[in-house]
Amino acid sequence: MTDPIPFPTPEHASDEMTRDELLGRMQSLQDALAALGEEEPEDMASDRYTRWADRHEALEDELDDILDLLDELDL
Repeated sequence: MTDPIPFPTPEHASDEMTRDELLGRMQSLQDALAALGEEEPEDMASDRYTRWADRHEALEDELDDILDLLDELDL
């Protein structure tokens, strides 16, 4: 079994992060999404799949937050 992928927390998407920190976090999230994608359970009706989907959605949401913050910096 692979190592668990950390669940994102709000402090990862702080408005006080520098551009380089945001870019690093963006890369980490993209890597985590790719790794999680490889672990997608086959049984979409299982509890395991529900937990996987929740983690996947949370990572995508945080990635969207990071992209929004990067867009704000580029204005």
